[in-house]
Amino acid sequence: MTIPARNRFLLVNPRTGLTIDTCMSATLKDGFMDPLGSVEIEVSPLLNPAAGDPAFSDYLAGLQKGEEVQLSIAGATQGSFLIQEVKEKYSAKGSATLTLSCQSLLCTAHEANVDPDDSIRSASDKSVEGVVLAVLQPIMASLPGQALSVLADSQAHIDALSGKPLPGGTAPPFPVSAMKFKAAAAHEGETCAAFLHKIVTRCGVVMLTDGDGNIRLVQPDFTQPNTFQVGLPADPDSPLPDGFDVFYEEVEITSSNKGQYSEVNVTGQQAQVQVGDAGPVNNVSRPKASVKAIELDDFPSLSAYSSSVHPYKPLFKKDKFSGDAKKAMNAALLILGSRAQHAFVVKGRVDGMTSALTGGVWTVGTCGRVRVDARALDQSMFLLERTLHLTANDGEWTELVLIPKGALVVGEPPGS
Repeated sequence: MTIPARNRFLLVNPRTGLTIDTCMSATLKDGFMDPLGSVEIEVSPLLNPAAGDPAFSDYLAGLQKGEEVQLSIAGATQGSFLIQEVKEKYSAKGSATLTLSCQSLLCTAHEANVDPDDSIRSASDKSVEGVVLAVLQPIMASLPGQALSVLADSQAHIDALSGKPLPGGTAPPFPVSAMKFKAAAAHEGETCAAFLHKIVTRCGVVMLTDGDGNIRLVQPDFTQPNTFQVGLPADPDSPLPDGFDVFYEEVEITSSNKGQYSEVNVTGQQAQVQVGDAGPVNNVSRPKASVKAIELDDFPSLSAYSSSVHPYKPLFKKDKFSGDAKKAMNAALLILGSRAQHAFVVKGRVDGMTSALTGGVWTVGTCGRVRVDARALDQSMFLLERTLHLTANDGEWTELVLIPKGALVVGEPPGS
């Protein structure tokens, strides 16, 4: 195991200036489809008093619930997080520890309710960017002078998390301004994030937040080159080539039909169109879309539903938020693709927090070569989830969750 060095893990409260570069333990977990993630950190003001740690009162002031903390690993910014819960422990010997439970800045939007009287009805397309800002600005940028930004550049976010400019990154396939919609209605008890989720997913994107507090609307990029290599040799006496990280202990491979379907059929909401300023209101037929996994270009066979006994397993769904054929198609793709991420999964642990190939921190949303010799598996896969661990006694390690490239289908990008 790699022994953690000071300044490899850095926690900063931007409001108070509190800086902590030594901790007892830390776990950072996030996933491409998880906008919240989680950070668990255990710190002790008395861990290393000779190194000039701040007074205990500074810890209490800077690490209270509701405070923002910024996390860096090996110099790479991992994001800004909101402290959701603090547990304090004291001993008769004079020691004290604080355990922080944190989530991304979107956690407030996942608990705060949207006004149930809010609704959007328009005969012409409206800006997704505008409604995201209108819903999130009051709760996520409540301090004077703060302002949110909505971005579509996922490559810059990946580079920041990794700490290394990744080769072959492409420009975003669509501008934020390309995302439009016509109608959305809030419901009693619906959270702000859920209200926005049903809008942005119909545009073929998912909503995340980055280390600068920006809102990012992104799609997975399966065209990027490999930026890591990880594997498990069949024979421990025959090591993998240079540039490979080696799974230790074991690799778990899951192939599942649970929750998977041979096809998804979506029927949208019947639309009403007025002819002229005072003309009659005509009902337009409900839009419909049907998606078969085996017919999707680049969709991996490993992630498709498959049965020699029951080959036909359809899913039919009515979706009142799909007001046209494109939105209905994106709804069908999202249902299929969000489930397919669980159909074929490779999970394993590697030593350390950085890739041997690039030296960058393991980063969700990247692609790399995965080789498991006993399974005869050797292909490029997509890093869906990561869990970074650090402890003062045992060092660093990372748990990886990988899926076939193309398995995570969010929808068609705007303007396609």
